Amino acid sequence: MRKSYNIESLEDFLIDFGLTPKQAAVYVASLQLGPASIQDIAHKAETERTNIYDAVDELVSKGLISITTSGKRRLFVAQEPVALKSVLNEKERNLETVLPQLAMIYNDSS
Repeated sequence: MRKSYNIESLEDFLIDFGLTPKQAAVYVASLQLGPASIQDIAHKAETERTNIYDAVDELVSKGLISITTSGKRRLFVAQEPVALKSVLNEKERNLETVLPQLAMIYNDSS
């Protein structure tokens, strides 16, 4: 028996987490499909193929999707959801570098 899940609420969570709506739809579609072509991902994400290349590129740069080949075909594979933790860790590192500057501004206005 398969567990049920609500795709829309998962996508909403990913948007709140910091992905764009398109990135969220592409990531969830990729999770569902396994290794897949851009065409297959676009179909599953219910968007035009030409509109998802930027989302896929961003997800690759975030480490949430990887690229593999099968013959001459490029396939895109969602990384395990635990990879979202690395995105969160990156955000935390970025916050740590900005916090001192924000604190200085706060202290200057007090």
